[in-house]
Amino acid sequence: MNFRMLLLLLAVPTLQACSSLGGAVVSAAQAYYAGKNPPSYASTPLNAQYIYLEVQVPNSSALMVLASQDQAAQGSGTVETWVSASQEVLRTRAGFVVGSQGVPNLFESASLQFNPEGQVQGMVLNNPGVGAHQVQLNLLPIALETIQLKNTALLARARQVNGLVLRAWRGQLSSTITPRLQVLNNSLHVVGTHPGTGGLVYGLYCLEEGQCIEYLRRTAAQNL
Repeated sequence: MNFRMLLLLLAVPTLQACSSLGGAVVSAAQAYYAGKNPPSYASTPLNAQYIYLEVQVPNSSALMVLASQDQAAQGSGTVETWVSASQEVLRTRAGFVVGSQGVPNLFESASLQFNPEGQVQGMVLNNPGVGAHQVQLNLLPIALETIQLKNTALLARARQVNGLVLRAWRGQLSSTITPRLQVLNNSLHVVGTHPGTGGLVYGLYCLEEGQCIEYLRRTAAQNL
């Protein structure tokens, strides 16, 4: 996945801490691409030893490898860190993107907030590069029927999971903020989970139209 970046110093400790995955990152995600027609990794052989995340953004795609799972700093659950061959980093929790390095149009870190029933109700965002510090974003559940969810290749493959559970949220800023960050209003968040295990299958995050990141969790046993 070529996101026009240099080697990220923050990615190096991640790889060193998971030295057993270093080779997997190179062998499983060695191909990255930047062009008008990002490739599909649907036919890429998967190693049963690893867990993968196929990711697409405008004009780029990659097959990332799960490098670590860490207890969330607040609340229950884990933060999953995914690394590409070109050492971009993506972090997810409960199916939501909660951090990144080297991926355009994504915040650097986010803390999920849950209501007493354990449902996601918001996140606090940080992205110093665009002046975002502890920005409160409420996440309002919406019906899938109210949005135009494009049947992309990744979504179509996710729907191979019988009974896939899809949920969607709209982002809403809790207070007035700089015009540069107003795009966070009406941001779209979609999470698809397995009906039996509740585990992540699919995710979509759109800051605004044409600025989306889409991801599909894959294993050798569930090679979507």
